[in-house]
Order: sequence, then C-alpha cells, then structure tokens
Amino acid sequence: MKIESILNKIIVYVYSDELLKCDIKDTIKRIIGSLKKYYKLDILGSYNIKLFMNDKYGYIIEIIKNDNYIKENIIKINLNILKDSLILYEVEDPLDYMNNEIYYYDNKFYINLVEKDVNIMENSNLIYSNSAYKIIGRGIKIN
Repeated sequence: MKIESILNKIIVYVYSDELLKCDIKDTIKRIIGSLKKYYKLDILGSYNIKLFMNDKYGYIIEIIKNDNYIKENIIKINLNILKDSLILYEVEDPLDYMNNEIYYYDNKFYINLVEKDVNIMENSNLIYSNSAYKIIGRGIKIN
C-alpha cells in the first residue's frame, strides 16, 4: 500500500489481487484501520471516497474530507465505486512495453496494460480517472 496526501485529499494505492476478491465494505474498513494504525491519521467526520477498481492493478482510493459535517467519534462515508477503471502508466521508454497499448500525449508515453506487470508499477507514474480518459481520447495510439 502506498499513500499520498495532496491538499485535502488522501490517495491510497493498493496493488493486490486479494483485495479484489474481498467484500468492498470490509476492504474499506481494513484500509481505514491501516491509515489510523500505521500512518497515525485521525479519520473522523464525513468523507467522500472514490474507489477506482482495476483487475490488472488493484485499487486506487481517493479520500476527501467533507469539512461541512462535524460530529465527534463518528465516521460518515459517501462511497462512489468505479469498477473496471482505466489506469494508465506514464513511462520513459515505451519500447520495454511493446506488448501493451501505447499512447503518446503531451510529449509523454502512456501504457495501458494488457496483462499484469509488477515491474511497470515501480518504474512509472499512475494516471487514472478523467486524466486517463483524456489521454486515450486525445492521444496518439502507437501500438
């Protein structure tokens, strides 16, 4: 699990086959528990959570705190689940990934995986949500 905090948003990247097989409610509870326990994040109040699911990657979870809702010792979650989400990988050298779909957009190369590839995750930036669809729609498909 990898965690980023950007402005008022927490992004959790979970590369796992096992989590995809679990109940979504249990998965969210486990991830929130991990955020509290290991990362010492105080998760109380109201949150909007977007769960991006991809069978070749796992989960990307965006957690945004809703500051308008204040109650102590309560967690309120509005969950939006996006199954089969498009996740692209920004890479330096597309030649290493010729067996996948390759797109060129804004002077960068992006890979849409055909099969799982653990190595690409360590050597790339993840692009998802509207940004990924923008690249597919406006970019040039090379392979």
